[in-house]
Amino acid sequence: MTYIHRGFQNPLGGVSPVKQEEEKKKEKKEKFAYLFDEEKKDKQTKTAKAITDFLVPQNQLELALSAVGGIGTGGGKIGTKLLTKTGWGKKLVSKIPGLNRLLKPVTSTTKTKKGFDFSKKNDYSGGGKPKGGVDGGSVNPEWSKGAGRLNNPGKEGITTQMQGMVNQGKELDKMGYKASEMLNNKNIVFHGDPTKSGRITVEVALPNGQTQMFYKSSGLAGKSGRGVGGTTEGMWQPFMGYSDEVPTGWVKNKAGDYVATGTAKANNWHIKSPGYEDFYGSKSYRDIAGKLDKIAAEEGWDMTGQLLKSNQ
Repeated sequence: MTYIHRGFQNPLGGVSPVKQEEEKKKEKKEKFAYLFDEEKKDKQTKTAKAITDFLVPQNQLELALSAVGGIGTGGGKIGTKLLTKTGWGKKLVSKIPGLNRLLKPVTSTTKTKKGFDFSKKNDYSGGGKPKGGVDGGSVNPEWSKGAGRLNNPGKEGITTQMQGMVNQGKELDKMGYKASEMLNNKNIVFHGDPTKSGRITVEVALPNGQTQMFYKSSGLAGKSGRGVGGTTEGMWQPFMGYSDEVPTGWVKNKAGDYVATGTAKANNWHIKSPGYEDFYGSKSYRDIAGKLDKIAAEEGWDMTGQLLKSNQ
């Protein structure tokens, strides 16, 4: 016996291709029925919201892309471009509750005014109002690292540390750091005078995720500067922590950077180099230094341990 289905002869009987196609459509419809089932739709919405609430606040684009990339059907993963650029992709996005929220941080950007918005880049309020740091006994925020210490660094080690600090100042200038807007009591820690050298130190959090130490110069070394009597007295200066060695001399290399030529033993020497007079060419360092006395007065920092040459 011969079965005829719309002009197609199947001499062996069985299910025709047309029938097979209809069954495939039915199976596919049942497979995606959850997208349109109200009860399951509500569950999907809550799940998507939970995922989105975890991903979006952290702004982890890689995590978002990974999550979106995992959404797919038998053919494999659906790329974000297909979801956001094609007609059927947009339709699918509109049908899956919460998917458009998940795509948002990947497909859109937030416009900010020119310059670096430090207040939104990092939140340093978790550490509370810094009062005393090392000597004052307050709990410092997690980002606070304190002043580092170099043991037997040699001339190469000191040179490397200083070039890193100089380069950081240049990077701050490039990104448009503005101490007048970005520096406040939430992103600075008062460390007092941990080495009992008569020089108060503070630590400033920077928008690149690093911190920078500053100390208030006593002027006792007699270095020339913009402070009291043409010295560095009273000036806040950036430094790279402490070292048990001090350079015996400096020279400029072809790139214009200062290089230490030798070292001698020292005790808690504040790591610095020539170039301190103009804050190593960094407007950002200069502006930070210029605001520290005002913050010290507002916060009531204990400055009694600070030595000043004019008071001797």
